Amino acid sequence: LTLSFDFDSPLGADQLMQMSVGHLAALVAQLMKADRFGLTLHLKQPPPTPLEASQQPIYRRVRFGEAFDGINIEGRWLDSPSHTNEAALGEHLQSYLHQLERRYPNNLELHVKDVIGRLLPVGDCSVEQVAATLNMHPRTLQARLKKEHHKTYREILQDTRQGLAERYLRQGSGSITDLALQLGYAELAVFSRHFKRWSGMTPREWQKQHTR
Repeated sequence: LTLSFDFDSPLGADQLMQMSVGHLAALVAQLMKADRFGLTLHLKQPPPTPLEASQQPIYRRVRFGEAFDGINIEGRWLDSPSHTNEAALGEHLQSYLHQLERRYPNNLELHVKDVIGRLLPVGDCSVEQVAATLNMHPRTLQARLKKEHHKTYREILQDTRQGLAERYLRQGSGSITDLALQLGYAELAVFSRHFKRWSGMTPREWQKQHTR
């Protein structure tokens, strides 16, 4: 598991990465019911210098100057079931649904787009998964979208993907391959074909025309 950021800040980036890797270790340990203090944290930043003898124990599970920011987990963990707190997940889902309603009151299309944006990177963005997140039956979701917004789920999925792709391309950071993966495409060629159908141009051509 690795972490990376798309910004370059002269202040605070190292501390933010340290904290993020620590949170990642805590999350994985919770899912696997493991000792989070037994995990080794890997950081690309150089070690603090000089390290006094009294400080050495603090860093016994932290390795500096590594090739990545993140943690190593044992392969056998991947075959173990994760340990989740269903009650906590339920509370989190209800909180998320309340946030959606406050942010986009009575607008199911924007609720769906928000959920799609969160699910695309993990590759499971089916209407069934989106409906389950919104605590609805897929047929009910489809019917309401047609009645209230005159759109199908597939049309909203395409609109969301296109909007996210154009925003990413305008920013000009990262590769087209990374963008395709973030939008839930397993192959760059499929994403490029879809994007050309939306805009009439390849992603690279569209980026050159819309960024200065």
